[in-house]
Amino acid sequence: MTKNVSIIHKTVAKRIASGWPDNVAKIIVRAWSDPGYKKRLLTVPGHHGESEEQARERTRAALAEEGINIAEASLVVLNEQEFESYTAKEGEDVLALPEPIGAGRSLKEAKEALVLHCWGV
Repeated sequence: MTKNVSIIHKTVAKRIASGWPDNVAKIIVRAWSDPGYKKRLLTVPGHHGESEEQARERTRAALAEEGINIAEASLVVLNEQEFESYTAKEGEDVLALPEPIGAGRSLKEAKEALVLHCWGV
């Protein structure tokens, strides 16, 4: 196992498509403003008796709600606190959902949060 030091791997960025900063920012804004979506988006196994695969499937479904379809089970979405202590598995891609800055409701703020909290992209 290796510590993941990037907010999102470039391979996942390619899967999301060339507009990935806008797509990721859109996801971030929705997670900031919709607690139910954020709960579905975060990959937290063990909640409600979920297995790791069920948690990953829930994350994939939440991404699909925003038009991002990632079939592989390699993407994990964590909050910043979880990210700090998380050790990624081999081949795993991790998105750290940043905390809101400002009012936390605009794409501009989400993009700024990505830059401010970016570990290695």
